[in-house]
Amino acid sequence: MAALMTLTFLAVITGVSTSQTSDCSYNSLLDHLNLTSSNTLLEIMRPVKNWTRTTIVQMDMLVYSILGVDEKFQTVTCHIQINTYWTNEFLSWNASEFCGIDMLTLPRSMLWIPYIAIAEDTSDTGSIQEDPLVSLYPSGLVFANSRYHLTYTCQLNLFTFPFDQQRCNITFSSPSSGGKFSLLFGFRE
Repeated sequence: MAALMTLTFLAVITGVSTSQTSDCSYNSLLDHLNLTSSNTLLEIMRPVKNWTRTTIVQMDMLVYSILGVDEKFQTVTCHIQINTYWTNEFLSWNASEFCGIDMLTLPRSMLWIPYIAIAEDTSDTGSIQEDPLVSLYPSGLVFANSRYHLTYTCQLNLFTFPFDQQRCNITFSSPSSGGKFSLLFGFRE
């Protein structure tokens, strides 16, 4: 009889402990992050808990190819990809509480995305292909990328052609925040 009571007790404990483990679905994580319904604050507001805190946006630029150089109009056309990273302070979780989910893929339209412009850009707006999805990591790190068919102005010095080397500045800025920085880009023609 004591053995039967012990087995019953163990069955109850095992049942209780398994019912207390977290739900391993992406839906439970989306509920935890308040992303299952429309949350316009996450879409329009810079993702900081204290408005005086700066949002640091990191960028990587990869040049796939230089498509052309127009000496007359002083422009360069190339294919580039820009990867952008920043932290959303409202969207973090403990991966161990959600069965090790260590990345979410979300539609770009659900989150605030920093607006970054290129000052020297002379391309039309149809030349930008933004990935419709962003990646979100447990620390709140958000990753987004865009591909550009970029035509930009560059002061070309052709006096030593065909032995010349060119250097072009590409200035990235955020018109909404006023911050800007330059990248020096060189190529041989």
